[in-house]
Amino acid sequence: MDPLEQLAHWGNEMNEFVSVHDQSFKHYVYSSDLKVSRTMDNILEVEKQQRIETEQQLEIINPNQIYVSNLCVGAGFFSQVFIGTHNNIEVACKRYEMKGDMFYNETANLKLLNLQQYVPRFYGILQLDVFYYIVMEMVHGITIEHYLNTNPNPFELFSILRKIIKALIHMHSIGVTHADISNSNILVYNVGNSSRIKFVDFGISCNSNPNIKVHYKGKNGYIAPELLDEGKTRKSLNEKTDVYSFSVLLKEILARNILLDNYNGVSIDWSTILSKCSSIDQINRPTFAEILNYFYVV
Repeated sequence: MDPLEQLAHWGNEMNEFVSVHDQSFKHYVYSSDLKVSRTMDNILEVEKQQRIETEQQLEIINPNQIYVSNLCVGAGFFSQVFIGTHNNIEVACKRYEMKGDMFYNETANLKLLNLQQYVPRFYGILQLDVFYYIVMEMVHGITIEHYLNTNPNPFELFSILRKIIKALIHMHSIGVTHADISNSNILVYNVGNSSRIKFVDFGISCNSNPNIKVHYKGKNGYIAPELLDEGKTRKSLNEKTDVYSFSVLLKEILARNILLDNYNGVSIDWSTILSKCSSIDQINRPTFAEILNYFYVV
């Protein structure tokens, strides 16, 4: 076989090799796509079933038994809160335009935490026209952000911080991570008379259910550094992310020079608390049970 014939023979062999492997590659890609498609179908089916089960466990409020006013008392990126009346009780009606992940996250975790003193009481869900509502207790309070502008008593503020910490200890003990702690998502009421607190806005909260869908969209400045990596969000979202957000809130409070360095003769090392809670590595952050040890003096 002369050199030209040999070259042509090699060329034919190469074409056959490429053709066979190209078909194999196409078969592999098709099979992989099919597996991914089936996996996504399975995930969507599981999510659909979970949502059906969630709705079955919730109180569906009869539209004839509730009045929702047009008075909006709060608004966020994805929802608005309106005043309503249900069974002759004033209620807050949080309106979503669709029953998406945030709607289901909030309803599931409010139900899980229902009747706890640190969250609004949950009454049920409601559909009116094209909107979906979460109906809950109306809390007549002010946000921590506004409370700090009232020149609060340092002992009262210290007590409020203790209540926030204790609430989060309990919340985490049953597997719920709030995931959106900020100065606007904690309400203070009965100010000046045994002040109390309630956490609101559980739209991006999560619990120990590994199938719950989370899209993290916390308040800028309060987001833990590990959550900035979008690929790690679900895995990294836990009680330590709440600890970081708490450190930002504490830093804001300390910047106002309201808290004392000494309570009942006991010095408070605020810099150490802040440093530990705001650690870049979440492994090095304390739990809220450990943080509470710094607040035992009052």
